[in-house]
Amino acid sequence: WWFLLFVNLKSIKATDFADLLLKKYKIGVIPIEKPHEGINGFRIAYSSIDIRKIPEFVSRIKKAMGEYE
Repeated sequence: WWFLLFVNLKSIKATDFADLLLKKYKIGVIPIEKPHEGINGFRIAYSSIDIRKIPEFVSRIKKAMGEYE
């Protein structure tokens, strides 16, 4: 089983967004930027997250994305 999710971003640099998530929202993700391949996003490995905490985890990511709207 794979417990990964990749989110490709359009208007936010992946490394900047990952930095915001870590510093402000206490969420660690793996940013991946390969502009020549159209990849600019982050990987989430949610296999290490307690299933009861996933809704809060998603809520924090949503709040962080709201800062870029």
